[in-house]
Order: sequence, then structure tokens, then C-alpha cells
Amino acid sequence: MGTVATEAVSARIEEEVAAFAVCLPMAEQLNGGLIRLAGAGGYFNPNSLLESNWLKGKMTTEEYRSAINYINSCAIRSQSEIKTSTWPQGAHEREKTKATAGEEAAQEINAQHKSVRFTYQQSVEKVEYIPVYSLNLLSHISVLSEKGRYLTVR
Repeated sequence: MGTVATEAVSARIEEEVAAFAVCLPMAEQLNGGLIRLAGAGGYFNPNSLLESNWLKGKMTTEEYRSAINYINSCAIRSQSEIKTSTWPQGAHEREKTKATAGEEAAQEINAQHKSVRFTYQQSVEKVEYIPVYSLNLLSHISVLSEKGRYLTVR
């Protein structure tokens, strides 16, 4: 794929992610000060922090939002470079590259913000969110076209 085509696919995926990311779950605070953020299809809601005091001054709300956006953008970039859309090989390859991109993004964020630690874990736990349906979505990329269980990331 050429650079222009790759950029066009990235822009299209960014539009899709922006359309549904705000519908993804909100963060929740667990015991010990952990913040859990479930996502769907390797993407997360950047506006998910309910209480800024959960960050305990270790990171600003804007830094948190920026970190989540960065993880989403790394996942988006990883998808624009995949050439196959055949099932199941293409789906497996997409999920694998998104996971790798998310893990690497979390490591980069941890290197920048020494006082916090982001982890990226995949699961097959079902995530409930209100999907946004559009005929313009790229069905082989978007989690909005998937049925049943969504691949979640914490």
C-alpha cells in the first residue's frame, strides 16, 4: 500500500474510532488505587475518567486523556498497514497487531510518566456499550460490525 493510501485508511479508521470511542465504558477505580479501563476491539474511551482525584496528582486529566488517545492512535496506525481482510487470518492478524501496538504504547507512556504504570491486557470478557451504527463504517476494521463477544482490553 502506498503512503497516500495508508494515510487515507488511517484517517477513515480514526473517524470510526472517534464515532464509537465516546460510547465505550468509563474507567472504574478498584481497590488499592488501580484504575481499570475496559475497551472494545483494542480501543478506549479517552473521556472515561470519572474523578480526576483518582490520579492522585501523579498525572493530570489532560495527560490521562492524551495517553488514552495515544494508545488509540497506535492501534489505528497498526491497522492501516494490514493488507488482508480475509477471515479468520485477517481478523487474527488485526487483533495481534493492535495488541502489540497497545502494549508498546503503554510502555512508552510508562517511560514518560514514571509515577504511574499503564498495563494492557486482552480478554474475551463481554463489554457493554451503546454502539453507533453507520453504513459508512469499514466492517472489516470496525468493532461496531462485530456481534456477540467483543475483545476487550484493560
